[in-house]
Amino acid sequence: MSIPGVGSKIAAKVSEFLASGHLRKVEEICGSERSQVVELFTKVWGVGPATAQSWFQQVTLMICRLCNDKFFFL
Repeated sequence: MSIPGVGSKIAAKVSEFLASGHLRKVEEICGSERSQVVELFTKVWGVGPATAQSWFQQVTLMICRLCNDKFFFL
C-alpha cells in the first residue's frame, strides 16, 4: 500500500489495521503483564502513569533481589 507523504512502515500499519481492525503490536503491549499491573496501580487515587511505572520497576527490582538472596529460600 502506498500513501502519499507516509513512510512504508506506517503504511504497513495502516494496511494491517484496515485489513484486521487491530494492530498486533498494540495488542501485545496492552496484553502484557507490565501494562496490566501499571493500569492497576493507576486506579489508586492520585497515582498517575509515571508513579505507576516507578512502582512497577521498584516492585520488580525488589522481587529480583529477594529471589537472588540466599536466605530467601530458607
